[in-house]
Amino acid sequence: MAVPKIPRSFLILSETHNHVLNPSLTYPLDQPLPKVDVLLHCGDLTKVGATSAFKAALKMLAHFDAELKLVIAGNRDLDLDAAYVDNPSEYEENVEIMTGPLAKAAGVTYLTEGTYRFTLSSGAKFSIFAPPFTPAFGDYAFGYQRGEGRWRIPEGVGCCYDAWASVWDSGSCQRRAFGLRDAGSSDREGKAVGYGFQVKEWQDEKPGAHESRSIQISKAGTDAEPERFEIVGGRSTLMINAAIMHKPAEDESENNTERPRPEPSNAPWLVHIPLDRA
Repeated sequence: MAVPKIPRSFLILSETHNHVLNPSLTYPLDQPLPKVDVLLHCGDLTKVGATSAFKAALKMLAHFDAELKLVIAGNRDLDLDAAYVDNPSEYEENVEIMTGPLAKAAGVTYLTEGTYRFTLSSGAKFSIFAPPFTPAFGDYAFGYQRGEGRWRIPEGVGCCYDAWASVWDSGSCQRRAFGLRDAGSSDREGKAVGYGFQVKEWQDEKPGAHESRSIQISKAGTDAEPERFEIVGGRSTLMINAAIMHKPAEDESENNTERPRPEPSNAPWLVHIPLDRA
């Protein structure tokens, strides 16, 4: 007899870029958000790092109500990359901020590259692979050369997330963790806008039974209706790009000389997924 799963909730966001929560603003992130079991921040807490910015980011994360808050660095969190920072003491100071008393007071667990397994108070368990590294882009941190086989996800890991997106596969994320940016939707001209989700269907590689899980996903802080679908282990993967910052389209009129500034107008993703029992 199959053991019943435990439905749990995840709030997923990234690229908050020093945003300071303000209830007087109308952005989704500034609205009252639901209590969740797990918060996943997929990186880019800051614009370009700095000690004061990491402290402010922890202050922001303290406002969220979640049993578990998991955070990784993104390529803009410069001072958390030992290979990027010239002064080792500066790196150590910022890592201490993200792992020390301030982080503990905010309920934040800072993850470096690796595989982690968690069991919630409900008895639900999940495994996660958390790499902060992404293909090298400009003068930013945590970059690796394109084509380099950087990701080596252990067999059996059900979730992985990096500074672009998170990926859920009810079987294993191994060999599924590519094309994360494809999770973003496109505008009318087909240009990627770096935000959204998709269920990627794969050609089945292994014969036999594949476990199915019912997923519900919605935009937290908005009135948008949730969407529901199934993911099947080894056959389909939920890919999510949760970038909060959105750059408005440029005004190409002849007299306009100002470039639009990114705004935190994208909503965090609220995902309900049944997890295995410990």
